[in-house]
Amino acid sequence: MQKNIYRTILSISMAVVLVFSAVVTAVGYNMYKSFIEKQLKSAAYICADEWNESRDVKKIKQILSNIADYDIRFTVIDSAGNVTADSVGEIGENHSTREEVRQAVKNGSGDATRVSETLGQNLYYYAVKTDDGVLRLSIEYSNLMNVLVLLVALVLNISAVIVVIVGIVSSRLSEKLTKPIEDLSRQISSVNMYSMRPAEITTDCKEIEPIAKTAEAMANEISNHLKEIERTSQIRREFTSNVSHELKTPLTTVRGFAEMMKSGMITDKEEIARTAGLIYDESDRLLNLINDIIELSHIEENSAKKLSPVRIDELINKAAELMRDKAVKNRVHIHIAAAPITAEVNSGYITELLINLIDNAVKYNKPDGNVWVSAEISKNTMILKVSDDGIGIAEEEQSRVFERFYRSDKSRSTQGTGLGLSIVKHIAAYHNADLEMYSTPGEGTTVVMKMSV
Repeated sequence: MQKNIYRTILSISMAVVLVFSAVVTAVGYNMYKSFIEKQLKSAAYICADEWNESRDVKKIKQILSNIADYDIRFTVIDSAGNVTADSVGEIGENHSTREEVRQAVKNGSGDATRVSETLGQNLYYYAVKTDDGVLRLSIEYSNLMNVLVLLVALVLNISAVIVVIVGIVSSRLSEKLTKPIEDLSRQISSVNMYSMRPAEITTDCKEIEPIAKTAEAMANEISNHLKEIERTSQIRREFTSNVSHELKTPLTTVRGFAEMMKSGMITDKEEIARTAGLIYDESDRLLNLINDIIELSHIEENSAKKLSPVRIDELINKAAELMRDKAVKNRVHIHIAAAPITAEVNSGYITELLINLIDNAVKYNKPDGNVWVSAEISKNTMILKVSDDGIGIAEEEQSRVFERFYRSDKSRSTQGTGLGLSIVKHIAAYHNADLEMYSTPGEGTTVVMKMSV
């Protein structure tokens, strides 16, 4: 596990560094190229003003040597297009048809990039109209290529240093991440379920402390209830197996795509962006799974109830609003019919319960389907109901839908963590409420929570 995390972090980091290096190189080169071209244009206007005043070639050369530390060629062209002076000392053919000269005569200035017929080099030209013709400056693009080579070398050296640092940090980070989990795993595996002594599972890692406490509570409960030892042990084994499977799937996907990027199998920019999106989606799925596991653990171990008077209709409106975008995306309509009821509840848990129920009602619905959320008081009992006219649940599966990681619709297994209804069940138990479900395949599902008020 440590090696996999190390390789994943390092692979993603290297991919990011390579992309960053390419972007920095391209941006740096373009900025330098733009700077040189702007400098050449500025020099052209200065030289044109000097030429209009003095007609002195030596002064033009002096100006150019003061402006730049690289070679700038200048050419003086009369109104007929003939070259009257050139810094390379060669007078070529008539230049009146050259693109930059034509633009300068017509518009006052012009530029072009091409291979010089006189020098046989790729040049950038900028021409400015003067009183008696045109003054043109040019620079070899080979000078810019030298800058590009130096820039690439610099970026590659910096990138190499970054990769080495990331490698060291990744190694230490992966060890730090996996050691508490490995220690916790060893403690869990060493617990004797048949021992009469209370089990002690400890960890120095606060992030996984809820899992450690849950595992410890489970072990002690098993020890205290020997008659149910086999059944409880089976539940624990299934939970551990499901957690391992659910965590492994997105991690394996992320690792696979990262290795493809590392090996160079993906080079197209659009494909790289698509792959990065897939890695992001799988990481988000993994985060949602971990959050659900922690939420479930928190509810299970929170024996001291924290209740306060809350308006239930306000919680319903809040949950429905949070799910509104998803409902619109799935073309599902949410209808609310909630009386102004105040009840002693944990507002965070009830909101979570409503979100999970509405989410399922939207997710397992059909286009132009409906979701109804209602709350009412009847004989000192609050009845909270979420109904839909979606795909429904088969009768043989209805008794299992509140189990952890169970999904009745396998074709949509990637849309959730499989813990939503398990969280709903535990929140209902937290409030000493009864939970009922009615469903007909093809017609819809209704979940009802009844709580004394």
